[in-house]
Amino acid sequence: MLSIIVALFCTGCGLKIHKNYEFSEPEISLISGSIRAKLRGTMLRVDDVTSVSGAPYEMLLWFKLNSASHVGGCIISLTEMALKNTETGDLVSIPKSATAAFRQKADGSFIASISVKNLNLLYSDHEMSFVYSSNDDCGPIELSSPITMRFSKDYSEREISFWDTLMGV
Repeated sequence: MLSIIVALFCTGCGLKIHKNYEFSEPEISLISGSIRAKLRGTMLRVDDVTSVSGAPYEMLLWFKLNSASHVGGCIISLTEMALKNTETGDLVSIPKSATAAFRQKADGSFIASISVKNLNLLYSDHEMSFVYSSNDDCGPIELSSPITMRFSKDYSEREISFWDTLMGV
């Protein structure tokens, strides 16, 4: 019965080609935790047989503490933020600084995240650099330190179904 209903609502639901202009997701391990980054592309439907994830991108940075007695008032600050296209040498316009408060997740971990949206990047390797520091409420975290994270192109292409599209690929 369900297959009949799906067939009625899913005319032209054959397989599509999804082109994913992704980047690697760098991670840096620290004594007190880790830093992860991602450039997430926007999903666009090109036509009935092709979809693409690509520009504009959202840059996400996550800071995770291995342990903390509390996170109330714990703030991570980024300064000297820069995003550079390593193939052309051009700088991408992003804020020069950002802050985020740590919060405890349901699994017990402590996370602070920063998001920069609507980055119209060329599909080239990029390098993110910043200096991070934290306030005294965070407990023992490494001293201010310059960080560099590299986003390498990681193109993929695959066939997706109607259900993949419905679920967000």
